[in-house]
Amino acid sequence: MQAEGFWLTSADAMMVEIAANLMSQQRTGQIDNPARTLLVSTLIKLGFGPTERAKMKVIPQKEEANPFDEFV
Repeated sequence: MQAEGFWLTSADAMMVEIAANLMSQQRTGQIDNPARTLLVSTLIKLGFGPTERAKMKVIPQKEEANPFDEFV
């Protein structure tokens, strides 16, 4: 989530923890439908849904310059 959700901050830590736990259940096949619904809801609240991302005014992170690019 950190790599994809660059807009997340430390204020989102508890929601990310919940989502991570639910995602772990999803990936190991140990999730039931109510928990899956909670996972989707939590991901949407964190901005991972297309509609939510469209509403966000977030500047994408710039990739750091590679100091070795000048030698190529």
